[in-house]
Amino acid sequence: MSLIYKILIIIGLVALFCGTFLFKSFIIVPDLTGKNINNASAELKDLGITFNYTLVSTNNSEAIGKVISQNPPAYWPIDKTTHINLTVGQSSKEFQIVDPINGSSIDKQFVTIRGSTDNLKPNENIYVLVQPLKIGENGNYEWYVQYPVTISGKNWECYTQFGQISEKNRKFRIIAIKTTERLEIGMYGYSLPPNQNKTDVIEVIRIE
Repeated sequence: MSLIYKILIIIGLVALFCGTFLFKSFIIVPDLTGKNINNASAELKDLGITFNYTLVSTNNSEAIGKVISQNPPAYWPIDKTTHINLTVGQSSKEFQIVDPINGSSIDKQFVTIRGSTDNLKPNENIYVLVQPLKIGENGNYEWYVQYPVTISGKNWECYTQFGQISEKNRKFRIIAIKTTERLEIGMYGYSLPPNQNKTDVIEVIRIE
């Protein structure tokens, strides 16, 4: 193989590499800090960017359910194969709902709610209640007691119903309480049952 032919091959490979790099489709990472996880995830999905998030405890109530940090940082150029990692705030209370987080979306009528707690007394029970929120001129509905909570160590979970089959795009409030009372599944009322402790209220939207 002649020297000139080798040089031509090298030039061709360099040109191919540079062309691939220069004409590759890049995206500028949006600034997601301070946005709730539902809005942040929707924005990334619209851009075709994959992501995950990690929950960290915070005493700042304004940061719960919102993006605290992101990697890569805002305004960084990436291609669509780059994965973005988000850090999202969650309550630091000893009794809390862990999943879903405030401001997130749910894609089913029935979802398992997960939480954690310390110091559950022998005579206390944990209940999850859900309240459908206002649509149009309709007012908020009553709180509904959900299925029995199962407890394993410091963790608990509850199979939870979010409205009827047709109630897509409705927002719901979720709360968990500790109470010595025995509650029946179904509608309770506009106020919460008497309780010894309760989690922060979590608000979600049902998208399917």
